[in-house]
Amino acid sequence: MDQRRSGDPRIYIVTLLFLSCILSGGVLLGLYLHLPDPNPLFLPAGMFFVCVPWLFWFLAYLYSCVLKPCTVSVSKKSVSSFDPEKGEEKNNKNVSENTMSASDPVAEVEPSEKANSH
Repeated sequence: MDQRRSGDPRIYIVTLLFLSCILSGGVLLGLYLHLPDPNPLFLPAGMFFVCVPWLFWFLAYLYSCVLKPCTVSVSKKSVSSFDPEKGEEKNNKNVSENTMSASDPVAEVEPSEKANSH
């Protein structure tokens, strides 16, 4: 059975926004090229609309590569214990708590909830 979840509506809104920007910019640039006496604003407006998605992706790249690592420090615990399906933290041990020590060569393993449900 196909259990597809409906997508996030923000994805569709941004996609439609970018598509409308590219199409309107393309129409304006086409009018600028093909009309015998085009409006002088067709060229800069068309270039602006075509460049909006490019500007968005460039700024997203800068944010993810430069600004986010400098401003946000995420602990290992919050990353390893976060459940993206539910949007909440799980009650797992920290990664450093599960490391093996010299006195305890075998790390203790807690039974999972699925194993207890049988």
